[in-house]
Amino acid sequence: MDNFSMHVSGVDSVVRYLENQTAKLDMAARNIVQKGGLIIANHAKDEFRGDFGTPDENYPNPTNRTHNLRNSIKVVDVKRESLGTWSSKTGPTKIYGRRVELGYPGGEGRGHARTRAFPYMGPGFEKSRGELKELYSYEWRKALS
Repeated sequence: MDNFSMHVSGVDSVVRYLENQTAKLDMAARNIVQKGGLIIANHAKDEFRGDFGTPDENYPNPTNRTHNLRNSIKVVDVKRESLGTWSSKTGPTKIYGRRVELGYPGGEGRGHARTRAFPYMGPGFEKSRGELKELYSYEWRKALS
């Protein structure tokens, strides 16, 4: 029986390279979540009317009377779920933000009048799509270079 022996070198270099690439891709994922949330938040803030007037039935945007709701739109809870998987929450921190976005049916026994929806997060997200795609491509290309 013949003996066979083989010497492999460079495994440590390959491992270091893969660890480095993994770290770069993980950071790209974090950047996409963080920066993407800011893009959405900024577009949602742009949906607010700049005046202090009364909402017009024909105007689909919320007004910016106190700036409280608009200024409460933030990116929060950016966290790693697992390696390469990040999450965040983007939206208003004011409790009435959902009611403004979706409207409120009102009715008997509820103590509040019906209000119509003045969407800002949905349109903000829709207007963010192109920038989000660019951000996604940019971050992955940068990580892989």
